[in-house]
Amino acid sequence: MESTDLGPLVVSMGLIISFVSYIFKSKPAAGPAAVGLGLASMTAILLVGIYAVDFLDELFYFPERGIPFYAVMSFFIVIFLLLLAGYAASNTWENTVTMNVKIVMAIGVIPFIFITIMSFSNISLWFVLACLVVYVPSIWGGHLLFNYFQSKVAAHENS
Repeated sequence: MESTDLGPLVVSMGLIISFVSYIFKSKPAAGPAAVGLGLASMTAILLVGIYAVDFLDELFYFPERGIPFYAVMSFFIVIFLLLLAGYAASNTWENTVTMNVKIVMAIGVIPFIFITIMSFSNISLWFVLACLVVYVPSIWGGHLLFNYFQSKVAAHENS
């Protein structure tokens, strides 16, 4: 029986969980810091997530019937981390919330395209295009989630 070192998987999952908890539990940041957190979510943390899914795929060897496990899980991670990028960019105490989200979309598109092409070119061109299609709606969806939660908090504080 072959022994597999789970250290890289544990470290990558720990990084993702700590980053997500930091985004949701931290105080609102200044505008540039919120943009930086959004960009980190869609670049560095995305790479860590894709690595973790690839590691799981190799560890458990899921038989490929139809769409591979790696593709499905990676697509969900892409959407989740893009939502998180929009949420993180919106979590600021300044009145530049919408501009922060637009900056994240504009600046982050180049590294995101590079990451998706390098990570998913072995699956299919359609998969890469699907990731690019959900880019703007997912980031904007994170912004809308932030607004929704803020309105809930404001309504709770006023009652």
